Amino acid sequence: MNAWIIILSLFSLLGFVLSTIFFFKKEEFNKLFAILIFMFAFNVFFNILFWSQLETRLYAFFHMSYFVPLSLYGGLFYLYLRSIVSKKPLTKKDAVHFIPFLFVMVLHSGFYFLKPSIKYQVFSERRSLDYIIQVPYLEQVLVLLLLIYTIVIYQKFKGAFKNDKELNLWVHWTIIGFIGFTLSFIVYEILMLTGILKVEHDYMITICSAIFIGIISYLVNIYPAVFNGKSIKDTLPFVKYKKTGLRKEESSILKEKLEEIIATERPYLNCDLRLMHLAQMLEIPRHHASQVINEHYNTNFFDFINHYRVKESEKLLKTEVQHYTMESIAYQSGFNNKVSFYKAFKRFNGVTPTVYRDQNA
Repeated sequence: MNAWIIILSLFSLLGFVLSTIFFFKKEEFNKLFAILIFMFAFNVFFNILFWSQLETRLYAFFHMSYFVPLSLYGGLFYLYLRSIVSKKPLTKKDAVHFIPFLFVMVLHSGFYFLKPSIKYQVFSERRSLDYIIQVPYLEQVLVLLLLIYTIVIYQKFKGAFKNDKELNLWVHWTIIGFIGFTLSFIVYEILMLTGILKVEHDYMITICSAIFIGIISYLVNIYPAVFNGKSIKDTLPFVKYKKTGLRKEESSILKEKLEEIIATERPYLNCDLRLMHLAQMLEIPRHHASQVINEHYNTNFFDFINHYRVKESEKLLKTEVQHYTMESIAYQSGFNNKVSFYKAFKRFNGVTPTVYRDQNA
């Protein structure tokens, strides 16, 4: 087993693990991305089988299945970004994005659904093409469709979140990652059509596409943090951008206003509080609220709010020990579950709420 196969196997395994993690997150956009990552991981796995010939029977079982992920990449990524930007859920009309996939299944169903033993025999006798409906240049057509999707995605979403520099940069770099992914396929097709494709080229192109998918996966993973106020420069060190425009005097005034709101209205007790809600209370854009918190408290929105929630729970643990359970204290302090309460409390105090209560009983 050479180094290329080992590296690609690790990429494939990582992709399958990531797809499982994202699929079990509750948001619809995470499930869409989980399917996208699964398709990519499968594509890498298929390439390993194709070039290594380590397991002929397994390769025969998945023979010609590389068309399936190729038919889904563009539509899935488009739907993912749309769900992030517009919060629009999937509808019956979105089935149009899965037409290429259905087309591929119809063309190849005669081979795909053969019994494994028969499929291996057909593959060994090189009669696979007898069981499919052949369409000339199908792979190139699917790559062209991927390119069209990439152009549409860039044109439609490049200006998303114009009023929020952090999220705008997040969308920008996520799209760049997908453009790189698409270009790796285009380079592959050019090398193949010109007849100069070698095994080493296929490995390198697959690894390049894996790197771009890795970048996209990282960006998708940090989206919740960016959405809730974490600076993009803290998650993407190579990204630099200009200040949001708040002068020092304005920022100081907003800091005082923020502290007044925290003291009088205690918004942190609302477990559904988000950065956008705090920005509305301050009557400023979301990215300005994030800048105030980052500059004056050297932290992000979540840690800023959790600090006050933990302080509230400390009061309850000291004065209401006999009346409330830990779960009740968590909810009354603004946490939406016991796990996040324990995690935040230990982070700020170094001990669990139970130990803290015993120490102050």
